[in-house]
Amino acid sequence: MTSNSPSFALPTPENWKHLVDDLKLNPIQANELGILLRHAEVDVEAFCDIHPDRAERQELVDALKAFAKALGKLEDVVTVNLPALSDALPHAVGSAIGDMLTQTEIERALGKKLASPSLGKPVQGEIDQGTAFARQSQGITAGPEIFIHMLKRIHQPLEAWLSANNANKGGRPKDYVRDYLIIKLAENAEAIIGQQPSSRGRFLDLCNAVLGACMFSTDGLRDAVERTLGTRKVKVKPGAGLTLAKASQKNQTAP
Repeated sequence: MTSNSPSFALPTPENWKHLVDDLKLNPIQANELGILLRHAEVDVEAFCDIHPDRAERQELVDALKAFAKALGKLEDVVTVNLPALSDALPHAVGSAIGDMLTQTEIERALGKKLASPSLGKPVQGEIDQGTAFARQSQGITAGPEIFIHMLKRIHQPLEAWLSANNANKGGRPKDYVRDYLIIKLAENAEAIIGQQPSSRGRFLDLCNAVLGACMFSTDGLRDAVERTLGTRKVKVKPGAGLTLAKASQKNQTAP
């Protein structure tokens, strides 16, 4: 497969084993990488199914710009009024905010682990109820902060996409899928290798191994990584994607 192919191949079981062994990933890191690749596969397929002409593309971009602008305004309103909203937000609204995000995402927003209620030896249904209660409780106590986090998770990828595509008047960049995978690896570098992304060292090794296992050319990889991280000003925010398509949730330990 060439580097400008519109799709990519998930690693074969043999390549996956070599990939995990070569990168010395532990089971949790391997699981994170496996989930990332499966989500990327769905995202790329959805993106490649869209074939707009120039006028249609402009309409889509205008819609994204309007959406991004509205998100930015809402983010500003919530941030400026955070103290008042923290006191005045109805409990039902806070509970709904808690229900909108996973427990892991709420923990990221608040920078702490959530304590689940003690349920003895719960069955699965009771675990789910306890998790829902913890999320709703945090939504009630910290709804505005969680909501801002959610807005940023949506807004920042949109702004990054609009910025990267600002000069593109039609068509698709040659290596857009490869660059997309580099972005996704950068967003999840800490979870996979325990380090921030950079154009050399362990992150470059990660990109080289993953792209090679997915049958992409690794020619000029360092330049591609530097270009991708430079476009995003090195500080990579989680959640960027090619489309707004939602990948299926699969808890796989390997692709």
